[in-house]
Amino acid sequence: KLLGSVVYAHSKELITAWYIGFLVLIFSSFLVYLVEKDANNQFS
Repeated sequence: KLLGSVVYAHSKELITAWYIGFLVLIFSSFLVYLVEKDANNQFS
């Protein structure tokens, strides 16, 4: 019950943290894709 009340009190901060983490994950995977794409073009 205590954990639920804490999560409910900080739900906006948790949602913001998950959203920022998701955006960072997408952005970093996109950067890795760009680097790998350029490396593959150099090999071919």
